[in-house]
Amino acid sequence: MPSSGGGLLLDTASSAAAANYAKAPDLMDEFEVKLLRPKQRLGFGYAANEAAVLHKDSKTLALTDALVNVPATAPAIYDPANLMAVGDNTRDSNSLGNIILKAAGAVNWRGTAKAEVESLWSASAAEQQQAEEAEAAQMQRGWERNTLLSLYFGPSPRSLVDPDASFQKLSSKWVVAPVTDKLIYSSSRVKPELSRWVEDVARWDFQTIAPAHFDVRPGTPADLKAAFAPTLAEAPPGTPANADAPSLPYDRGDASLLDDLASGLVKVGII
Repeated sequence: MPSSGGGLLLDTASSAAAANYAKAPDLMDEFEVKLLRPKQRLGFGYAANEAAVLHKDSKTLALTDALVNVPATAPAIYDPANLMAVGDNTRDSNSLGNIILKAAGAVNWRGTAKAEVESLWSASAAEQQQAEEAEAAQMQRGWERNTLLSLYFGPSPRSLVDPDASFQKLSSKWVVAPVTDKLIYSSSRVKPELSRWVEDVARWDFQTIAPAHFDVRPGTPADLKAAFAPTLAEAPPGTPANADAPSLPYDRGDASLLDDLASGLVKVGII
């Protein structure tokens, strides 16, 4: 993966590639590499680099952060006990889910969290008991809540309380992660080179995409371009939305914190 200092991975189409890969002469027989390396860096010297690697024989595209595929259920690598704790909705526990909900209510996140959390906890004792006994449902809620927190940082109170509707908008499809979309790819310093890179990678023949985060899934050049279409068409932070742009594949309410962060970072010249 390219580093901010210009690491060893080179685009296989570049003139320097042959010398760079001289110690692994078979690499270019088996793989091709295309790099996203915007000339302009973001604040603090951050280079919005991305590597796309094609394994020719298997027609598999490997990516680092460009796309994610959130599986409908948690992969086996996740600790079930941790997901149960994150998915816990009971009022009188010390679980991680309880802490998340209490914290959201205490600060009245976005002005509605207190009411949303209290509404959840006002359910009858019988309903709460039934929910506590539904272990599979609690674990799934933990997976969904955990996913939304990782991709939005601070989703809407309604999504924190009941993450399923928001989760379904992201699940089992190729999407640009909201945090990457808003805080990196929305930058005018990155987007022109990103557009070129997406078009370049889409010229490859691949049938599977293997991202660094979440899960592998069938994916084609058309899927890659469709996933990036909303990102490339979206107006920069702080400017009027483009009414003709493809719809973002997620809830704008959940992305509100990221939008606020992006607008602030644009104002101070970081992105």
